[in-house]
Amino acid sequence: MAYLIEAELAKFAGGYQQLTGRGYECQQLADFAYTVRPANYEPQGLKAIGLTILGLVHGNEWVGAAVLNEVIGLLARGHFKLQIPVAFVLGNPWAAKENRRFLESDLNRSFAATQRQTKEQRRAADLEAILGNTAFLLDFHQTSERSEQPFFIFPFTPLGFRFASAVAMETPIVTHWGRPFSKEGRCSDEFVNVKGGAGITLELGKNGFDPYQIGAGFAASVRALELATDYLVHGAKFDGDSKADIYTWAEVIDYPEGEVVLESGFVNFAAIAAGQKLATVNGKPLFSKYDGRILFPAYPKPGLAKKPAELCRIMRRVGVEELPFSS
Repeated sequence: MAYLIEAELAKFAGGYQQLTGRGYECQQLADFAYTVRPANYEPQGLKAIGLTILGLVHGNEWVGAAVLNEVIGLLARGHFKLQIPVAFVLGNPWAAKENRRFLESDLNRSFAATQRQTKEQRRAADLEAILGNTAFLLDFHQTSERSEQPFFIFPFTPLGFRFASAVAMETPIVTHWGRPFSKEGRCSDEFVNVKGGAGITLELGKNGFDPYQIGAGFAASVRALELATDYLVHGAKFDGDSKADIYTWAEVIDYPEGEVVLESGFVNFAAIAAGQKLATVNGKPLFSKYDGRILFPAYPKPGLAKKPAELCRIMRRVGVEELPFSS
């Protein structure tokens, strides 16, 4: 089956009509954003939205649109009956039409921004009412370079960690605490956490439409629906230890000034050894200080107006006992 972003965007817009009147009440919240709730639903807990499923926060990461459409199709065919309100949101479909990460600024650094000057900052303001009212968030992303496997990445909270562990028990978890992911601004999951929800992000693989990634995203969405329902309606907890490998940052390497040549062939989750050459900067080698795995290697892309903020990140593996459950 061939996927086209224009067709996926049109399909998403039509999903609202598919679900209306099938035992659900649908409400348009913003462009490319609507809630689906069971008829005569009585709120469970403090949040109006039980689960938000989010895609296209970065416009060139198309797989999220296909995943959301598959989930909407499942509901429209009656194969899964919602018991909680769910929001379906496409973050930056306008950038998606141009196959660009963003048009003016990074949407995933724009939540709770002090300025609302760019298109993405204004879009973030529109979505904040949704995310701020969300109990659980599952945000789908993709990487610029190939990834050895899908992986979760999100700011640590005890509930978010347990949620991710239950959504896909063997999928690696990259988590962090003590400082924001980016100096530029808040990401979607971080914003949800600050507002009292549990936000997690799942990176499915290299950007584009890929059947395996769509299937993995669909499976994660259905599991997230089941878990959020059990938690909010039935009071169930996410029990059991994580079977996944857990990582956090050993080092975040800012993009150097001057002439930079990143060593060729790096993919996400590739093993890195201390002393291994990462790049050449102004004619001098740059070596890794740590053993671990590389994440988000930044190779130059045609048409970029400015250099990336980071060259790469080096991850170290951690045990559950190192995570700040008591903080």
